[in-house]
Amino acid sequence: MTIDDTTLPSALRDLAASVPDDPSRLTSVHRRAARAHPRRRAVVLVSSQHGRAPIAAASGGSPSTPGPALAACPPPPPPDQASKSAAAVPMTPPAIGGQFTAGGTITSPGTATSVTVRVDMGPLDGSTLTLAVTPASKVFLSGPTPDAPEVTASSTQLQTGEGAKFIATRTGTASYNLDELHSGAAAGSDTRAPAKQAGAPQGPPTPPAIGGPFKIAGTGVSSTGDSITVNVTDGNLSGTVTLTLKCQPPQHVAGDTVEAGGTRTGADTYVADVVIVTPATP
Repeated sequence: MTIDDTTLPSALRDLAASVPDDPSRLTSVHRRAARAHPRRRAVVLVSSQHGRAPIAAASGGSPSTPGPALAACPPPPPPDQASKSAAAVPMTPPAIGGQFTAGGTITSPGTATSVTVRVDMGPLDGSTLTLAVTPASKVFLSGPTPDAPEVTASSTQLQTGEGAKFIATRTGTASYNLDELHSGAAAGSDTRAPAKQAGAPQGPPTPPAIGGPFKIAGTGVSSTGDSITVNVTDGNLSGTVTLTLKCQPPQHVAGDTVEAGGTRTGADTYVADVVIVTPATP
């Protein structure tokens, strides 16, 4: 049996008439398509002729770019070596324009324009440096007792034999500007602090006012890319404090010895200008 051109259209019309009329079917299709559309768009990969590119949404999103990392904090100064020759060659100095941290002993009374330090730790170990005092130089003296906060001072108050930890900038072949100096009596000659009464109770140190300087020593607890947490055992802070840094500390500091100095910037916030992390002895 064959179907001619007039019979086929009639049969199709009869078939269509037998199907129930359900408009919701088309609405359902549109609804499913709308739900699926954003999902498909979110997993689109941006391709490149030169290799793989970061995954991004087709709507134009771009991968975030991390900010530049801070420079690593300076390593701790080398330990004292009793057998070191007096004629030992000093370590390589920083480049002109470079800033460095060091420590030593003041060899002559400070003046309004300079202070001279015999360096025994840092990149110029073994040298005697005359540091130029500028209007931007900061000088801090230890308080009358070990637990007392440091006080802001003038370079003319620095005395021969006092210990000093400082930050300086090399400005020429043999010239250096003093940026910041923390001074106290040399080890074994603490003439500023009167003897403590035996058995006298010792309370926590008085912290500096906001905007005032701090200097601490303690044990490292943890660190991030721009901060370090320290369990303070000495200085004018107490307890466990977190310091914001201007350099990137070592990744693992738990148990290491930490020394730091800087400024209290808020009720519980501190910014360290200098930090030295000495790894714990295995």
